[in-house]
Amino acid sequence: MGYVILGLWLLTRPETRATFLLAGVALANVAIGLGSFAFHASGTFAGELIDLFGMFLLSGLMLAYALGGTQKRIVALWALFTLLPMALVLLIKPAGIPLFALELISAIVLELRARRPKFRLFAWSLALVSTAFAIWITDTAKILCAPDNHFITGHAIWHALNAVGICFLYFFYAAQRPNSHAPLLAP
Repeated sequence: MGYVILGLWLLTRPETRATFLLAGVALANVAIGLGSFAFHASGTFAGELIDLFGMFLLSGLMLAYALGGTQKRIVALWALFTLLPMALVLLIKPAGIPLFALELISAIVLELRARRPKFRLFAWSLALVSTAFAIWITDTAKILCAPDNHFITGHAIWHALNAVGICFLYFFYAAQRPNSHAPLLAP
């Protein structure tokens, strides 16, 4: 629910209406939450596809923006980086997480090299996602696992920290706007 609540909150912010990039991050946050629900509730491949779609919306957008160019080019790359991995997952079921990781790591490396203004917000996003990943690993490795606790688990903390990390990514992108009246990438 954290993804959905925070994503909807981001959608209500005035800067979201100024640029498709910020709207895309907010929508990806909502889609990740709904996809996670579909996957965890059903445990099916169809649920996994819905989950992966939200993830590729975010990683595809990050990679497209990091590669840069005109708005038209970024939108085309975003579509490519979202739909191509989805098609590959249909052909090779276990390819989802490796493809997501490839897109995400590529986007992170490009952003690290670009060192855009307000990079501290991107660093906070990375720190939250990295911490979330470490907690998730300890949960799956049964180091901090509590099988009888179905409310607060490492996996739940993973989701909550990632949702907040995506918010920091949103604010990093919002900070790239030269002033509050100029869109980063017009709608």
